[in-house]
Amino acid sequence: MNGFTPIYSDNNVAAVCTEPGHKYVILKGTRAGQNLEKDPALLGSLSFQTGPAEDIGINGVSNQQVLAILIDRLEFQKHTFPSSFNKNALMHLNDALRLLIDHAGTPVVWKEIGMEVDEAAQVVTEQPAR
Repeated sequence: MNGFTPIYSDNNVAAVCTEPGHKYVILKGTRAGQNLEKDPALLGSLSFQTGPAEDIGINGVSNQQVLAILIDRLEFQKHTFPSSFNKNALMHLNDALRLLIDHAGTPVVWKEIGMEVDEAAQVVTEQPAR
């Protein structure tokens, strides 16, 4: 694939690293049965922040933003596709996001099931289980 590294592939669709650690694309064959390497179609791309945003400005997405998107998607799908697998994935994605937020040490506004966002203070407080 032109020297790019596929990192995940299924159903003739591949997540491909184009710049290690920073740029990724999702490619698929354009016709059923067609080889992905011969005629790929771009489904999407992802560029991560390169360097400290406070020094060089925002030039890509963060790990936290990508995890938040995945959490939002699984929350959206949980009613249509309920399963213990999705529930566990959602729990672990929330844990991963919380760890990355704690590590970054920056104030964020973040909504999670069982969490309440204080928009004025930009903090998240845990709520009692329902």
